[in-house]
Amino acid sequence: MRFALISFCLIFGSAEAQVVVSLDEGANAATGNLIFNADFDIDTNGGTSCAAANVLGGDMTYGSDTTAAPNWNTSYGPLLSPSNDIIYVFVAGSDVQGFITPTAANYDFAMYLIASCNAGSQPQPIGATATLGRGIDLAASGVISGNTYYVAITGSASGGAGANGVVRFTTPPSLASPGIER
Repeated sequence: MRFALISFCLIFGSAEAQVVVSLDEGANAATGNLIFNADFDIDTNGGTSCAAANVLGGDMTYGSDTTAAPNWNTSYGPLLSPSNDIIYVFVAGSDVQGFITPTAANYDFAMYLIASCNAGSQPQPIGATATLGRGIDLAASGVISGNTYYVAITGSASGGAGANGVVRFTTPPSLASPGIER
């Protein structure tokens, strides 16, 4: 059950206050008047192949879990990927700036920004990070407004096949994803 509406009413001229809590999943839920924002209503884990890549939105937080994903890509350019891979896709917005930043992880991860995605093609990363709090700079990576890009999350090469787990990361507001439907 979701809280769809909470209203606080003050009775003017008195010290009394009344709190009204309404549990309504009907009309207000359909209009987007939910207390909880969209971050809680979507699956934030990435896809397990290029074709199944989940779409990234701007100014969001995602949780990527590679534990049950396949190891569908063995390398990103010269960088080996012996562990499982999760993939996201986005279209660069009109104002390319900001960072895709890992904020928490429970394993030795690697995050790659790639300009194309074909399983087994060993796509060359245009940006990368394996450090919490140190994001991939979209502008410095050469991201061009209107183009489609992918973010791959995997384990570090030194972690071997067992380097799998959860990475949380944030996206900048400059991501736009019109026309991408998965």
